[in-house]
Amino acid sequence: MGQLVRQVFPTLDLEPPGPPRSVAISVVIPCYNAAATIRATLSSVLAQEFDDEYEVIVVDSSDDETPAIIAQEFPSIKLIHCAQRTDPGTARNLGIGRSRGEIIACLDADCVAPADWLRRIVAAQRGRHPIVGGSVEIGNPERMLAWAGFLGEFREFIGTGDPRLVGHLPTCNISYHRTIFENHGGFPTAFYHKKISCFIGGSGSTESPYGSSPGSR
Repeated sequence: MGQLVRQVFPTLDLEPPGPPRSVAISVVIPCYNAAATIRATLSSVLAQEFDDEYEVIVVDSSDDETPAIIAQEFPSIKLIHCAQRTDPGTARNLGIGRSRGEIIACLDADCVAPADWLRRIVAAQRGRHPIVGGSVEIGNPERMLAWAGFLGEFREFIGTGDPRLVGHLPTCNISYHRTIFENHGGFPTAFYHKKISCFIGGSGSTESPYGSSPGSR
């Protein structure tokens, strides 16, 4: 069983955060051919109403203009470019391995976060909730095909009700205390589903199995 767990949840070579390298939170964004959405995503993350220092890491394996957009228009972003297409779990693990944050937040490259996203994540995490996630809303409601994909994948995470415990959370809007990866390993890389692409967003809040969570937009 232990060997199987190690195969599914790979051990990460993490750099322990600590002065002067540490930041409050690291945002990790896996990315593939996101030229149409990456500007909105990164602009929302860089516009956070958050007083503490944070970093944004994009792990990209695109063969379109996405890496050029990031390098030219968002020079403060830490960009890791992979020569071959990389699955989301592997991309997140690469970003986490290069991160410095006490908290690791994951966002997808077609999501827009509200201005209080990081502030609410950190408040919940520091309230002793080591896994915190949030709701998801559709960003292009005028498209019926987008609704089909959205409801098929995210109907459980529509922002209704009060913060609460849930059995699982979407990786497009989730955060972990760093010790989760130190103690349990990284994201699975051999088992993942193919995501239905649609531009998404959200508001409201739900709660992870361990604590309250902010929504993303």
